[in-house]
Amino acid sequence: DTGDSAYAIRAALYKDGAGAWPGGGLYRSADGGVTQTLVASASSSAVVGTVATPLADFAGGNVLDEAAVLTVVLNSTVTLDSTTLEGLTNGANLYAYGSPATGWEFGQFRTATLVATNTWTLTGHLRGRFGTEWRQGTHAAGEVFVLLSSTVAVPGTFAEVGSPRQYKPVTFGTALADAPAQTFPNTGVAAKPLAPVLCGGGRNASGD
Repeated sequence: DTGDSAYAIRAALYKDGAGAWPGGGLYRSADGGVTQTLVASASSSAVVGTVATPLADFAGGNVLDEAAVLTVVLNSTVTLDSTTLEGLTNGANLYAYGSPATGWEFGQFRTATLVATNTWTLTGHLRGRFGTEWRQGTHAAGEVFVLLSSTVAVPGTFAEVGSPRQYKPVTFGTALADAPAQTFPNTGVAAKPLAPVLCGGGRNASGD
């Protein structure tokens, strides 16, 4: 453990559309593309979709949002599994939901129901996980849904925070030079402390 795990980021590598995908690698460059380093790879497509019906605003705290319905159209034919309350407690069905421009809410869903081709309604949500309570409002249709268990970890360090890096997702068997480059700065947000909740105070027997 280098102590830098808090500065890792997550990447979703996937094929957008039908058909088989052999997997791919993610390359990173700190010098504008002159030097490329393989930093992650995936053998199966990440579960990514577009939100058709967004979640309503929520301010209920750390309890199940039973009223909210999230409808997503996935990029491929996969099965989303329902879970139990115990499963949610153990971290099942964690997703990211939002956009790079507006930010992301992390949530978990209990029940997944297939309603049309590649279209799922998700209910029984735990909202605002991992310090993303601030993003529980103002969601809109057209945002991105990503099942986080299908993503890959990309290592990062404190020295990289705030410094843009160039990334290239490359399908196995294709040329690195043909892959489009995307620029992303690691903000280090995962290393920030979470906001305190349920704070209280009192005096002990000594009056301290």
